[in-house]
Amino acid sequence: MKKLLSRLLILALSLEIFSLLNLPSVYAVSANLYLSPANLSVNLNSEFTIAVRADVNGGQTNAVQANLSYPTALLQFVSIDTITSAFDIQAENTGGSGSVKIARGILTPKTGDQLVANVTFKGISTGAANVSFASGSNVVDGGSAIPLTTTPGTYTVTSTQEGNWVNKIVINLSLPDVLQGNLISKVSIIGESPEYSVDLKPGTTSVTLTIPDGVFAVSSLTKKLKLATEKSLTRVVDFIPNAKELTINVGSIKLGDINSDNAINSIDYSILISSYMPKNDTKADLNLDTVVNSIDYSMMLANFSGVGD
Repeated sequence: MKKLLSRLLILALSLEIFSLLNLPSVYAVSANLYLSPANLSVNLNSEFTIAVRADVNGGQTNAVQANLSYPTALLQFVSIDTITSAFDIQAENTGGSGSVKIARGILTPKTGDQLVANVTFKGISTGAANVSFASGSNVVDGGSAIPLTTTPGTYTVTSTQEGNWVNKIVINLSLPDVLQGNLISKVSIIGESPEYSVDLKPGTTSVTLTIPDGVFAVSSLTKKLKLATEKSLTRVVDFIPNAKELTINVGSIKLGDINSDNAINSIDYSILISSYMPKNDTKADLNLDTVVNSIDYSMMLANFSGVGD
């Protein structure tokens, strides 16, 4: 217990230091703090939620400080939701008066693209509201700052419009039961915006996109839903947005595309073999259990020669 408390104290101090100082980094990799979706049109007096995410691009992190700035003339802060955050230790969680400050950490470092928190705003006046990352934002690994880029978002508040809009899309799909964690998928409607970043759970599952009025109109025209999931073949499914609430069945997500070229072939096989235990290179860890072994080999073999949509 004393050891755990000591580690928590060190993590809290690390977050506090990096919220105040701009220290040089010794890291070769870089991190990106970004908002998802990055662009959205919302109706006046309606609420909308954006995800604050951190992508460490091949590195790892155990602490994130995300400071947001927003225009109080256009937006009102509503809440911060950290239930699904990848970082389970909270150091700061405040919002209001044009500023949102979120500081979170975890004892075991995280890799890849991770959710920090979801922030909900309300549009209170019409116009384009720019939400950006303010000074003091940092992505930290063991007390060292990772070189950081930030990607802001623009949220256009419009007056209430007459018309029918798609407000909800439920996507049904399946992933192998042997997965030991969630996969990140970029979901978009081709030719429309925005793009959504969602976490996919193992087994037969579903994800729900909640879309405000003014973004995606009900129509009888065929549209294409695209799911680009890490280490997997891309799925593109036709659908007709003919109702305010839609259900789209995507089917199975096929894992094994390690080099992200939308095909599972000898290139992926070579990467997997060169990453085999005891090396355990995470890029070839298809079932997310931190080792590269016969389970990953079997998953790739089941989808070998497959090509994405």
